[in-house]
Amino acid sequence: MLLNITRSFLATAFTALMISTTAAVADNIEDDDRQPYERHGHKKHHNDGSNLHVDCDDGQTLAKTLEVARQGSTIFIEGTCNERVVIKTDGLTLDGQGDAVIVGSGLPTATSIREGGLITVDTARDVTLRGLSIVQSPEAGVVILRGASVDIEDMTIDNVAFVGIYLYENATVEAKDTAISGSGAAGFIVNGNSYLALKGDIRSANNGGDGIAVWGESTLDLLEANVLLSDNGRAGLFAFDAQVHANSIAFVGASSVSATNNGLAGIAIVGGGSLVFSLTTSVTVKGSPTGLWVSNGSIGNPFGAGRFYLSGNDVGMKIDRGGRVRNAGALTIEKNKTGMMADNALDVTIARLGNMDPPVINANDLDIDLTFGSRVTFNDVKYHTISCDGTVLTRDANGDSLCN
Repeated sequence: MLLNITRSFLATAFTALMISTTAAVADNIEDDDRQPYERHGHKKHHNDGSNLHVDCDDGQTLAKTLEVARQGSTIFIEGTCNERVVIKTDGLTLDGQGDAVIVGSGLPTATSIREGGLITVDTARDVTLRGLSIVQSPEAGVVILRGASVDIEDMTIDNVAFVGIYLYENATVEAKDTAISGSGAAGFIVNGNSYLALKGDIRSANNGGDGIAVWGESTLDLLEANVLLSDNGRAGLFAFDAQVHANSIAFVGASSVSATNNGLAGIAIVGGGSLVFSLTTSVTVKGSPTGLWVSNGSIGNPFGAGRFYLSGNDVGMKIDRGGRVRNAGALTIEKNKTGMMADNALDVTIARLGNMDPPVINANDLDIDLTFGSRVTFNDVKYHTISCDGTVLTRDANGDSLCN
């Protein structure tokens, strides 16, 4: 399991990567449904040794079944279960077989988000949640907290009041082929030094706040993930005082992120947050007030692994409040009102790497707008129009000002 990888290893690897301080849409993500349960070779089961079976349509409850489950048990679920459950036993698997539904309609409001999940995993390790649909929770779909570790696979979460999946207090989660929509605040929230790895097809759309929010020294990792973040009220991806890693583990395949029509920004890296690329990841951002926003945060792409396409936004890329961007990869910023805006940017370095195509900031109403002491270095960047105030410090590969 990916869950055996320690945070200390990740922190060491990416501290080293940051010393130097994509243009494909996730074509294989369907906009409406998750991949079917049977895609992964799962079959429906009944009682067998450590396996248990619960049919909520026959008056049984998942909570009662959990009372008798032991470490290593698999609970196969059928029907629609109208209840909240808490898992505190290591090694359990809840398998909805692609059909089971857990619904929260009519349940009383919980006293806090910690008790608000229709499924809560509290301290338990090596738990698997598979083939389930979760709908209409008064608070959250799934809550994982206090050091719990969970694999989530083939899950859909719809129409919950606050958050689809909530990680808190050193939780560790791998989510694969998971879709969340219609949450009041966010699809995913990763908080309190927690770790979330995404694999396969991930969709977080039509949520009131962020598609994915990463907070509080937590980490988001993309591992062969195709992530679609669309029509969220705030940002597709929001990282505050947190790290986002693109393919941190060697020998994994490419990832992609597509963020479209989000209310504030496609991707926001703010408040000390960082976005780091180690293996090929394409990032496409369209149709937002700001495509890629770096505010007192940083993007590190020194080896060209990240490939950006920013188009159809009010501002394609915005760097402000001491933000830093070091990009040596493929970058296309076009057909925005303003292509790149830097206001009090601490360090913006955009360069061509080897035989790759040069970065392009072109065909915007204004390609580049530099203000308030921003420091900008370009090396073989293609652009046409630029506006600079008298406070900025700029240079090209020859040491000449960009603003002449």
